[in-house]
Amino acid sequence: MKKRDHIVLGCLLHDIGKFFERAEVLDHYRKDDDKCQSYCPRNNEKGYYSHLHVLHTLAFCELLGTKVPEILPKEYQMNATADQNWINLSSFHHVPSERQEAYLEKM
Repeated sequence: MKKRDHIVLGCLLHDIGKFFERAEVLDHYRKDDDKCQSYCPRNNEKGYYSHLHVLHTLAFCELLGTKVPEILPKEYQMNATADQNWINLSSFHHVPSERQEAYLEKM
């Protein structure tokens, strides 16, 4: 896939997790503290993670990648940090990294 394809797919799917969050499906990452810490912003005053829909987005994107392996990024690993592929662009949108921002700025 080209860089543009990763960006477009990431943009299209970035909030898909909101549907699954409301339906209470694909929620296995909500119980994973490491995933919450990596993907969700933390409200330090109240002591909880916000924007948990990104965990549902991540679960959906991984599931989609297994169903349509042609679109699964070759460098993607389930434990990956913010990288420049559509799964991580869609899942890390509330805690973007400098690498992601630099990747998008070059477009």
